Amino acid sequence: MIRPALDRLCTLNHNETPHSLYVTRLALALFDETASVLGISRRNRRLLEAACRLHDIGYHADRQNHATKGAEIIRKKKIQGFTDNQCDTVASIVALHQYAKAQSAPNLRITKRVKELAAFLRVADGLDHSHMQDALVCSIECAQPECRVVVLQQWYDGNCDRANAKADLWNEVFPAKIIFHAENLSKRKSLFDGAVRLSDTIITGIQRVLFSQYRTILDNQKGAFEGTGPEFLHDLRVALRRYRAALQLLSRFFPETRAPQLNEMLRGYSNTMGQVRDADVWFDFLTKKKLIARRKDNDQWLRYIHSLEEQKSQGHERLQQLLVSAEWKSMLGQMAYFNRIELSELSRKHTTAAGYRDIGLSRLASFYKRLKKKSYLIKSGTPDAMHKLRKFCRRERYYAEFFAPVAGKPARKLYRRLHAITSALGKVHDMDVALERFASGDHAAFPAELEKETGNNRSKAVAEFKKAWKLLNDKKLKHECSHMVR
Repeated sequence: MIRPALDRLCTLNHNETPHSLYVTRLALALFDETASVLGISRRNRRLLEAACRLHDIGYHADRQNHATKGAEIIRKKKIQGFTDNQCDTVASIVALHQYAKAQSAPNLRITKRVKELAAFLRVADGLDHSHMQDALVCSIECAQPECRVVVLQQWYDGNCDRANAKADLWNEVFPAKIIFHAENLSKRKSLFDGAVRLSDTIITGIQRVLFSQYRTILDNQKGAFEGTGPEFLHDLRVALRRYRAALQLLSRFFPETRAPQLNEMLRGYSNTMGQVRDADVWFDFLTKKKLIARRKDNDQWLRYIHSLEEQKSQGHERLQQLLVSAEWKSMLGQMAYFNRIELSELSRKHTTAAGYRDIGLSRLASFYKRLKKKSYLIKSGTPDAMHKLRKFCRRERYYAEFFAPVAGKPARKLYRRLHAITSALGKVHDMDVALERFASGDHAAFPAELEKETGNNRSKAVAEFKKAWKLLNDKKLKHECSHMVR
């Protein structure tokens, strides 16, 4: 039995066990279905299993070069039950899963067998690009000239793309090219369907949520940098907020982790991106066609609009500088390390942690008690109070999203009603910001009707909020949520 020996090496090197086990499962499934067609001896299966289990053991020591670091660890520590030659083969396979970097790595024996087995590891690693174990292989058909693999992507829709990108080595060493075809869940009842599971503990469930938002942040960076559409910055900011909400939830149960520090560090980035967004909203608000048409001959107004356009441009330049800065890249590295290493260690330490579903039901059942404590904010009604209420409801909405897949219909209903609340309060906030600008008296160019229109829009948003608030406090929903735990 090689598995106890592999387990020991993984534990010693703080390995991300769920990911490596899933990559192993995927690689061995591919191997079992294609080995005979590709002419590979089944005796190599043991070597492939070891390499897959150990492919990321160098990550905690050297994130950027974790494959070559992992190979170094294997050569030094050895694998109980393996000969030195076999250990060297496994180390070389592990090194090759970062194919480009392995070309210049020292002490590599890149034989035909090493490249063939590394090809399985690379595509399997790509299929769990999300690190959420959410890619299910539905079918494998392998015959010359093509191996066709159909994959159900339960949450992240980029796993197959990544696997196809990492098929470069496979297509180099095998005559039958491999192609991964994606099938996505046709319809999700809630945002995190396919991301979290009933079997999750509170640690592994939050870990999946964090991975999902980390992936979303990475995937929207390019669009936010290029400014090709407002949705990229929006999705990046929302993913940052959800990530922070998940950190805050984790901190309630495990305050000893670095979650509070990470959350505080991310707050600054959220604020910077928020300022860019606010400037965009203000500019778009003032450049509506009917306003421009009314003031097209007012030089003072046009100069002001031009100055806003320059401020908007400068804001996007600051955003671009942020997204390519060493500080931002370091932040992303810390997030990845926290997700992959620190939370995996936390899972090993707390093997009897409470279930994700149990915690979710408990939090949802106590939601209205927490909401009642915020009633003073509505009574106050000031812009600051309404903004605080918005942030509270938004965080609670995220929690309802996180737990909806395991808590059922009441959680989905609560999420939708909280979404209506936060949407209305968001409009109220935007109008309050605009009214503050008018009250400052700095811009005589503002047309008189604009302040009146803004006030009217705020009144409409407040009416929308009151309607959503009434629905949120519906007796039936209160009863459903309050009796989720009995």
